[in-house]
Amino acid sequence: DSERGGGAEPSSRMADWLGGQCSVVRRAAAIVRSSSRVTRGRTTSPIKFNTRARRWDVSRTAKGGGRGVVRARQRKNRRMAATKGSQEGTQEGISTPMRCAILGGGTFAQNTYVPILEGDLWKFSKIAVDAVWSRSEETAKTLSLSMWHNKAEVHFGDAGLDAIIGSDSIEAVFIVLPPRPALEITLRCLRAGKHVLGEKPVGTNVEEIEAAIREHVGLGQWRPIWGIAENYRFEETYEFVSKIVAGLGGVITLSLNASCALSDSSPYWHTPWRHSTVELPEVDGIGIGYLFEGPVHFMAAIRKILGQEACSGARVTASATLMQQNRELKQHDTISGFLRFDTDAGSSCACAVNICYAAYKPRVQFVITCRRGNIVIERVPGKYVISGDGVEPLMHEIPFNGVDREISYFIDAVRKHKGREAPVEDLEGECSAREALLDVQHLLALFRSASTSQVVTL
Repeated sequence: DSERGGGAEPSSRMADWLGGQCSVVRRAAAIVRSSSRVTRGRTTSPIKFNTRARRWDVSRTAKGGGRGVVRARQRKNRRMAATKGSQEGTQEGISTPMRCAILGGGTFAQNTYVPILEGDLWKFSKIAVDAVWSRSEETAKTLSLSMWHNKAEVHFGDAGLDAIIGSDSIEAVFIVLPPRPALEITLRCLRAGKHVLGEKPVGTNVEEIEAAIREHVGLGQWRPIWGIAENYRFEETYEFVSKIVAGLGGVITLSLNASCALSDSSPYWHTPWRHSTVELPEVDGIGIGYLFEGPVHFMAAIRKILGQEACSGARVTASATLMQQNRELKQHDTISGFLRFDTDAGSSCACAVNICYAAYKPRVQFVITCRRGNIVIERVPGKYVISGDGVEPLMHEIPFNGVDREISYFIDAVRKHKGREAPVEDLEGECSAREALLDVQHLLALFRSASTSQVVTL
């Protein structure tokens, strides 16, 4: 006790404490006799036991008599109602959570999706995860146990997947799987009437993706929403820069230098499908898994920065070369290429693309030359740093927030779909499978050029 600053004997301290508590209780008892009342068949008392301080307390409002208690409770109820209304909104259906399932229990699902779905989306009753599924029972159980708030049922294997797809209570699914099985499962969910938000890339083969989009459109005017996540279009940084670029007269040149350090210390190294030439594309028999699955991010970012005027309907010319520099990876790990966009209106812009998975240290940087200024985007741990010069100097920092924003966008789109507030094409917006297809097409054009040593035109 002396080390904690307590010098009195325990027995004397206990006596003092009991004496103080008795005086509080005597005071409270007098108030109870004058202000206790019976409401709806039960007696309410202004005395409460403070469990944290381990003592009896008397309500301040109670000291003024019974009316004070009633008025205080009325004020508290009004505040709670106002807070609840501001959180839930006034639009019909927003207070009912979207009941969903997570399909896939790998690293990204556990480290990224679960914290987002367990955060404000759960707190404000926008979402409820009713089920999780993985190909293995162990992974599915691990994913379920990683959630504190959502009590999700565990499903695994073919039978588990059939149960989720056939469930009438689950209205949407988040698909966090490798692209080949993801596209097949996506179509099964869409046919069953479930809204889908799947991970990028949307697929590995342009013809298969186009066939899937045609089937989705064929489901009718009010077909389920199909969105593609983690495609960088929803990163606030690229949305912010695209608006600045438009104000600076558009892009003349864009240079991307993405130096990515990859080794067996990365959790994503230990995912067999990224090393597979069956799950992901190959060039001349050599895998390009990491160069395909990751850099599709950057294609989305480039197209977002350039804007619709530069990309929509533009003729795209691609040329590139591939290299193997990371001996441990045993696949193509470096691509250096060039994309040129030419529109019917006569505008052109050129993009240099250098992406390397054999770097010693990671560094990602965009250098953008506009007609009336320059912009630099650099990705550092946890955020983007944006600088530039033009009409006025620019310095800005924005945290990573793309996945949070696109999940919220998807949930809002599902709510609007229920009310038939807009066509499905408009609700899907920039997370649509069509946009994701264009990202894949541009990236595959670079690979095709590297394979044939010829310029490829889209």
